[in-house]
Amino acid sequence: MTLSQEVSSFFLSRANRWRGEGLLCALSGGADSVALALVMRDLQLPFTALHCNFHLRGEESEADEQFVRAFCTQYGIPLKVKHFDVHQQCKQTGESIEMAARTLRYHWFAEQGGYVCVAHHADDQAETLLLHLIRGTGLRGLAGMAAERDHIWRPFLPIPRHVLMTYLREHGATFVEDSTNRDTHYRRNWVRHELLKKLQEVNPSISTTLSETAHHMRQALSVYEVGLQHIETLVEKSCQCEFPFYKGRIRRFSMEAIMQLGEAGQLWWKEICWQHGFSTDEAQQALQAKEGFWIASSTHQLCRHGQWLEVADLRGSLPILKTEAIPHPHHFRPSRDPYSATIDATAVKGQLTLRYVEIGDRFSPYGMSQGSKLVSDYLTDRHRSRIEKQYAMVVCDAQGIVWLVGETIAHRVAIQENTPSVLRLTLGSTEQLEEQ
Repeated sequence: MTLSQEVSSFFLSRANRWRGEGLLCALSGGADSVALALVMRDLQLPFTALHCNFHLRGEESEADEQFVRAFCTQYGIPLKVKHFDVHQQCKQTGESIEMAARTLRYHWFAEQGGYVCVAHHADDQAETLLLHLIRGTGLRGLAGMAAERDHIWRPFLPIPRHVLMTYLREHGATFVEDSTNRDTHYRRNWVRHELLKKLQEVNPSISTTLSETAHHMRQALSVYEVGLQHIETLVEKSCQCEFPFYKGRIRRFSMEAIMQLGEAGQLWWKEICWQHGFSTDEAQQALQAKEGFWIASSTHQLCRHGQWLEVADLRGSLPILKTEAIPHPHHFRPSRDPYSATIDATAVKGQLTLRYVEIGDRFSPYGMSQGSKLVSDYLTDRHRSRIEKQYAMVVCDAQGIVWLVGETIAHRVAIQENTPSVLRLTLGSTEQLEEQ
C-alpha cells in the first residue's frame, strides 16, 4: 500500500466536513510538510497551503519562504503566507519564543476557516509522549496528540517518519532543513536525537510502540471522560438563581456528593478545576475550605457558598441599558421580568448608567424610607454567594443607585399614586445576556 493510499481513508471518512468548509495544509517547507502537501495533491484534494514566516532564523527563514513559494508554483498549489513578530508577542504575553510562535501559528490557522492539516507523524507522537513523561503527566498527557482536535487534523499521526522519507525519495522531492532541529539544547531535539536513539537499542520500533501506546491511552481517555460525565450528573446542581443572568455562567457542585464518591469524586473535581485554570493544589484547598473561600484563575473564579462549590467565568462586558418613557403611567402593570424595572421618571437626577457593584456601594432599597444599607449586606441577606455578588449590577443616576438589577429599586424612585411620568429600564432579553 502506498502512502497516499494509506492516508486516503482519513480524508474519505471526513469528506462531508472538508467539502463543506475547505481544506488547508500547513507547509513549512520541511520534509514532513512537503510529504503531506504532495500526498494531498496525489489524492486530488482541493486545498490551500499556509506558510508562517517568524523571522527567527534570518536568511534561513527567508529561504524557507522562497522555497515554499517555488514549490507551490511548481505543483499548482494555492498559497497564503503570513509574517509574524514573535518577539513582540513575547513582550506582550511573557511566553517563550517557542510558545509565542506556536500561539501565533495556531491563532492564524483558526482565522482561516476550514480544516488545517499538519504533518505530525508517529515519531512526533513518541517524542510528545516522552516529553510528557519527563515533565510528569496524567491520562491526557499519556494520550499524546489527537488525530483531530477542533479544526486541526493530523493525517500522518500513525505513520513512522521513515515511511515519509521513503515517499519523498521515490518522488524525487526536495525540501528544506531547519538547522535548529539539530540543536539538542532544545528538549524535544534532545529527546529525538539522544533519548530515542538509546531506546531504539532496546526496541528498534520504539517510535511505533510509543505511538500505539498513546493511541490506546486516548481510547482509555474516552471511557474516562464518560465516567467524568456520569459523576457530574451526581455532583452538579443546576443554578436555580432567581435572577437568570447567572444561568449558564455559574456552576454549582455539592461538596458532600464529591466527598461521598471518595477518590473518584476528588479526581473528578481536580479535572473540573484543571479545565477552568486552577491547579491540583487549589482544587484540594477548595475541598477543605471554609465558608467565603474565593480564588481566581486567569479565566474563572471559584468560591465556597454553604455546602456548594461554585465556579464561574470572570465578569465580562455589560449588557446595554435601555430606557422607555411610559406615556400613561396609570394604565401599566409592573413587569416581573428581573431584567426590567419601572421607576418614577421625575425622581431621576441626571444621566443613567449601568455598572457592576463596587465595594462600599450603599442605597436605600424599596421600603427603606430612612437611612441606607450596603449593597453587599443586602445581597448577603438575600443569601447571594460571593460570585453572585461579583455579577451584581446597578443602575445609577447623579445621586446614586436607582436599581439593583434583578433585586429591587431604590426607595426614592418608587412610583407613587401621583407620579406624573414613569420610566421603564430594561437590560434586554434573557438570550442576549446569556450569550455574553
